[in-house]
Amino acid sequence: MTLLAHISDLHLGKHNPRILESIIEVVNERNPDLLLLTGDILESWSPGDYKATEKLFKSFKADILPNPGNWDEKRGGEVMFRRHPYFLKKFKKYSVKTKTFGRMLSYPIFYEVDDIAFIAFDSTEADLSDGEVGLEQLIRAEKLLDDSGADGLRILTMHHHLTPFPGLVTVSTVRDCGNVIRFAFKNGIDMVLGGHKHIPRADHIIGSNEGRKAELGIVHAGTMSNLSRFVNPSFNFIEISDKKIEVTLNEFDYDKNKFKEKSMAKYKRIKNKNLELDYMRDMLLEYFL
Repeated sequence: MTLLAHISDLHLGKHNPRILESIIEVVNERNPDLLLLTGDILESWSPGDYKATEKLFKSFKADILPNPGNWDEKRGGEVMFRRHPYFLKKFKKYSVKTKTFGRMLSYPIFYEVDDIAFIAFDSTEADLSDGEVGLEQLIRAEKLLDDSGADGLRILTMHHHLTPFPGLVTVSTVRDCGNVIRFAFKNGIDMVLGGHKHIPRADHIIGSNEGRKAELGIVHAGTMSNLSRFVNPSFNFIEISDKKIEVTLNEFDYDKNKFKEKSMAKYKRIKNKNLELDYMRDMLLEYFL
């Protein structure tokens, strides 16, 4: 069994220290195989934030796979985020040397844990709340997956949404969501994890690839900050076994001063149906609630 922790939208500087300390304690107690951090770490970045954020990252026992969020891109943050010493050390392979700013992190990032392949996208644009992945990242991600030979579960991480949130005026999907969904179906992506809206939600879409059925689970984490959009601070645990994937919401209870768990979604993994669903791997996903 592989355990993932999925955290998003910390908004350090506006956060509740008590909640942050509780999250660190709960996550470390479960000791996940990987911590997925899908953006909006700070309200805006400055060189003085490196030390404090590195201390926070190191307070988690698990390795961290980061995505930038729209607030990480504010007021020059796109440079500060990509020059973070912690990220550059962890992902030196995915950095490029620039004439103006020196070495910087470059997306997409490929990462593997057990038999699970992760592709981390940068869906942000400087000083904008909206997002876009872009053709260049999609092409590079496809090559990374092909070159890796990864034939297990495939998970894509990004800050913005692929699907809209019902009942909300602002859609906040990436502008090229159609292209990203087609990329996911074509390349056998099983799940997409994101944040941005501060609302935990599980979704599922069914499409096709070259005339064959393809399925995609989509999971959004809430915010680690204070109460937002009438939703308490929360994060997710994702347990992956040979037979199923279970997403558990961990929501902060202000009255009891601790996190409480409840099941958010379950995805059943089906064997030997790769011709029907057009997945070129042994294990497939079928959604149920």
